[in-house]
Amino acid sequence: MTSMSGGGGIGEGQVFHIVDGANVQLPTGVQVDLSTAEGVAKAESLLSLEQLADLESLMSGIGYKRAGGVFVAEDKFSVNTKRGVSGPSATDLGITELDVSIGQLFTNQNIPNPYNANTTPRLYEAMQTSAEFQPTVEALKNYLVNPLDANLKEFATRLGALEAEFPNGNIMEVLFLVFRESIQATNEDKKYFLLKLQEFNKMAEGVSEYLNYLVGKSQELSEKQEGKEEPDKERIEVECRSFDLSTMGPPDAAGQRELLELKTEPAFIKNDPAAKAQWQASGTINMDRTSLNDTMKTVESMQETIRNKRQMASTSFQNFDQKANQLYNLLSTVLKAVNEMRGSTTRNMM
Repeated sequence: MTSMSGGGGIGEGQVFHIVDGANVQLPTGVQVDLSTAEGVAKAESLLSLEQLADLESLMSGIGYKRAGGVFVAEDKFSVNTKRGVSGPSATDLGITELDVSIGQLFTNQNIPNPYNANTTPRLYEAMQTSAEFQPTVEALKNYLVNPLDANLKEFATRLGALEAEFPNGNIMEVLFLVFRESIQATNEDKKYFLLKLQEFNKMAEGVSEYLNYLVGKSQELSEKQEGKEEPDKERIEVECRSFDLSTMGPPDAAGQRELLELKTEPAFIKNDPAAKAQWQASGTINMDRTSLNDTMKTVESMQETIRNKRQMASTSFQNFDQKANQLYNLLSTVLKAVNEMRGSTTRNMM
C-alpha cells in the first residue's frame, strides 16, 4: 500500500492521501475509491470546487485521468510526458515516490522534471564525492529550519559553487538531488510511521476477528446452558489464541505480514492437567462461562492496547505529513527564487 499527499499543488493545506491506486483518503478522513461512480460522488459531496480541482490535479500527477465520471489509469507515455521525462533517452526507470513528489515541484512551476534515469543516478554518485555537495545540502536544511532571506542567499551561493563543479550538468538536476538529500530523513520518518500505522490496522483486524469468534462461542454456550439445572457446569470447546502486539510476523510469499501468534499457555489452566493436555494437543480448551468471559476481556484489552498504539502512530504520521507539506512549500519557494535568479543572470548577459 502506498501513500502520498497533495492538494493545492504541494502542501497548501488540502491534504489527500493516496492509499492504493485510485483509493484516496480525503481531508475529511473519509476514504473513497475514485475508480467507481459511487466514490467520485462521495468525494464531490464532501469537497469544495477548489478541493476537487486539487484532487484532480493530484490524481493526474500519479497517472489517473477523469473519464466517464470516474478516474482511470493513463497510459505510460502520457504519464511520462506530464512528468517531463518522456522520450527515448529520458525515462523514469527506478523513480521513487520521493522523486515523483520533488519532480512535481518543478512541473508545478512549468519547469521540466529534471529526473532522468540515464543521468540522475550517475550524477548523484559524482556529487557524493564533491566537497560542495554536503555544505549545499546543509545550507538548504538551515533555510528550511529558519527561512530567512540571508539563509536563502547563503544556499544560493553554495548552490553556485556546487554547480561550478559540474559545468556540463543540468543545474535543475543538481538542484533536484540537493532537494532530495535535504528531505530524505523526514520522508523516511514519515514512511516508518505509515508502516507502523498499517501494521496496527492489520493487528486490529486479526484481534477483532478472534473476538468475533469468541462472541459466537459465547452465544453457543448460552444456548447450551438454556434450560439446564446447573448451567454453570456447561462447557464449550474454544480455540485459544494469543498475539504479539509489538511486531508483525515475517512476510509471506506475497510480501504480506500477518499478525504474529504466540504459544502462550492460558493462566486459568495452570492447575488443570487435563485442560493443559488438551491445549498442548489441539490448542483448544473446554471453557465454562467464567473462563470464556475472562478470555473475551483479555482480547478486549488487546484491542485497547492496539487502539492506543495506532493513535500514537497516527498522530506521529500526521505530524510528519504536516512537516513534509511545510518543507515542500519552502522548497517551492527556493525553486522559484533560484529560477528567478538564473533568469535575471541570463537577461543581464544579453
